[in-house]
Amino acid sequence: LLSKLSAHTLYLLLTAFVRPEPADRKEEKEAEEKLHNFGRVLKQFEKKCQTGTPEENLGGIRVLMDVLWKLFTRRKTLYSEESYLTVFDEQNNQAPMGKDEYYWVKYVQQILELLTDLCIGPDGQAVPQIQDFVALDLLKTPEANAIRRRPEPEC
Repeated sequence: LLSKLSAHTLYLLLTAFVRPEPADRKEEKEAEEKLHNFGRVLKQFEKKCQTGTPEENLGGIRVLMDVLWKLFTRRKTLYSEESYLTVFDEQNNQAPMGKDEYYWVKYVQQILELLTDLCIGPDGQAVPQIQDFVALDLLKTPEANAIRRRPEPEC
């Protein structure tokens, strides 16, 4: 299934399950169910990304990194660059941008565990192509760019 979907569709599929940290028992039950479904999709990513060559799987790794940045930076609301930069303007008398709720940390945990497993590989050997890709993405992407980042729709 995953190999037939575009990066944009995979991104939307994963983010459809994410929820903020539950506030009460009712929300916790729903969030646990969504977390379970999220984990099932990640299992499919794991199966797909551990077959074939690492170079063939970098697209799937990129989708996982995009979702990780989305969950880690907690931004659900996107602002244009102009309105984002007005926050730092001393002449600005507007109310500051509101904070979005944090996503439940268990989603981030599952993605990080999967990325760790993919960096090691099924045979217990390091996979340098994936390790380098993940490390560069984490080190070179500033948070402001990560907030706006998401795979482009493919025609």
